[in-house]
Amino acid sequence: KIYSAKKFYLHDVGLLYYLSSKFNLGSSAEVVLYNFLSENFKVNFYYENQQEIDFIFLSKQKKTILIESKFIDKSECLNDKIISNIKKTAAKLNVKKIFIITNNLEKTEKSRNITIKFIPLWKYLFLG
Repeated sequence: KIYSAKKFYLHDVGLLYYLSSKFNLGSSAEVVLYNFLSENFKVNFYYENQQEIDFIFLSKQKKTILIESKFIDKSECLNDKIISNIKKTAAKLNVKKIFIITNNLEKTEKSRNITIKFIPLWKYLFLG
């Protein structure tokens, strides 16, 4: 089911660090991504049967966009179950393209009729 954003995102990553007393690069990247997306879109998240997608929204062309934040450098850091769950969710929602936001990993995978685009956060923010 698609839910409105019930996760709590801070606008200041420094405050996140202060409140948690440790710096987590993955969490910080997700906050930056949320802040960027929420400036232009009504951002929601998806959770059903233990399958989660970090961000789901309608593009300006009215296409459903799925974005998962996985701040990784290598695709080996993602296990097959995570990718499988993302693909199942995309198929269920009839979404043909998924973005996985990474640290430095950039590649495209095609599986049946679903395209998974791995793109570094800096590049996604720049190309926005």
